[in-house]
Amino acid sequence: MSRSEGNPKTEKKLLENPFVGSLVVPIAIVLVGALIIFGVTTMLSTDRSYKDLVREMQSKTFGNRWIAAYELSKLIATSSVPAEELPWLVTQLSSVYNESPDPRTREFLIVALGALKHPMVVPTLEKGLSDEAPLVRFHALVSIGNLQAPSLVNWELVKPFLDAEDHGLRHAALLALAHHRVDGAEEILERKLDDDVAGVRYAAALALIGYKNEKAVPQLTDILLNQGGVDTALDEEQLIQLQINILEHIEREQWKLLSGVLSEVLSLKANPRLTTKTQEVLNLLKN
Repeated sequence: MSRSEGNPKTEKKLLENPFVGSLVVPIAIVLVGALIIFGVTTMLSTDRSYKDLVREMQSKTFGNRWIAAYELSKLIATSSVPAEELPWLVTQLSSVYNESPDPRTREFLIVALGALKHPMVVPTLEKGLSDEAPLVRFHALVSIGNLQAPSLVNWELVKPFLDAEDHGLRHAALLALAHHRVDGAEEILERKLDDDVAGVRYAAALALIGYKNEKAVPQLTDILLNQGGVDTALDEEQLIQLQINILEHIEREQWKLLSGVLSEVLSLKANPRLTTKTQEVLNLLKN
């Protein structure tokens, strides 16, 4: 099944999907979820190597380059490319990206390059930030968030997305800045606690746990106690996943300031999974 090329309604729907715009899963899993949402769910598996797929994308007679790009993104995500081959592969994929008129092909090429996490991918990911297709820009932001060499990124190209009209782009930019602790990110996160989109506010509050920033406490309290400030668009399972994600961050940072809130969560005797995780984190904080 393929998507209609260049359909703005389809692109907008993806970026506004609550699974993409919420915090129930880490960045890397958000990326996988986005691939599923593309609608390419019936692709046949093949035994083609990454070199075969690159040749197909480079062939002027091959009609469905985006399918080869999709297959390559899957292959890279599930297997390793020899280190000595990475420079060659990055060069080839970047060249195809620069020459491709099809936004679907460019989308999956950005996903594939991001999965490589090689320093050489940075220039093409940065180019993807100015791509005309919203989905390409989104995946470029997500890929930058997953990089292992963030010092090579020109973060001034990322920051404007914090005020993008599409909240999916705002969210992805915020998470990328927070994940890499970019200079000034904490102040940006504080401002986004007042964003008009709940998912962006939640992203900011979650990220601020890493700074043990007390300005995030009211938002985190609302979420953990399921108070009036929680987005009603979240269903029960999404809310629980978000709450558990917050607990895992509190556990990792051992932020004792939130011990009182966790005790309140226990007193509610809510979902068993939430109660069990809350007790586990509270026990750790008390030790």
